[in-house]
Amino acid sequence: MWKGLQPPIDSSNTMTGQPAYTLTVSVRDPGIGELRKSIGVPVGGDLLSANNLVPDGP
Repeated sequence: MWKGLQPPIDSSNTMTGQPAYTLTVSVRDPGIGELRKSIGVPVGGDLLSANNLVPDGP
């Protein structure tokens, strides 16, 4: 399973696509919203999430 969470790479160690499986982790906490307000981040809310997908583009 862990191997399916990693993106495929070529012989030059360059990522060539998306992982076979997507893992998303989400945390909801009022402290997240307070932190966003304190640093002036325009996106509001108490939810923080991340995944293992490779960003598109350069």
